[in-house]
Amino acid sequence: MKNNILKISTLLFSLLGLIILSSTPAFASDDNIDYTLELKLGSANDYTPACYRQTNSTLNKWKVNFATTDNENVKYANFWLAKDSDLSVVSNIYQFMYKSGDHYCKAHSAANQTYVRLGAENANYTLSEAATIKGFWDEETW
Repeated sequence: MKNNILKISTLLFSLLGLIILSSTPAFASDDNIDYTLELKLGSANDYTPACYRQTNSTLNKWKVNFATTDNENVKYANFWLAKDSDLSVVSNIYQFMYKSGDHYCKAHSAANQTYVRLGAENANYTLSEAATIKGFWDEETW
């Protein structure tokens, strides 16, 4: 009798462990995908090519690093994730300063398990000429 109870208990704990492990979200690696975008005059947007964001969890943040600009008047740019299919915004819009390092941002659930693009726009709407910015991003990180 004790032997049967031990076997059933072991089986139940094994099943419970399996259920917990299978429901834990998978976390992505932290990659650096190069981008080159044009900050156009006014508030016109530019986008990177699309990448698949496979996570089903908003805990997986996306990353952007605004590394270089060819216009010394560009100090800030606005960044967001956009859904590839219709360019709808699927994260908050964040303003980051030139050379300020890696920024990890939360995406909305609409960004999960779909193709997304990094969107950018000029944060200084009074600039008299466009600028090319470069850096790297990742559609999903840890």
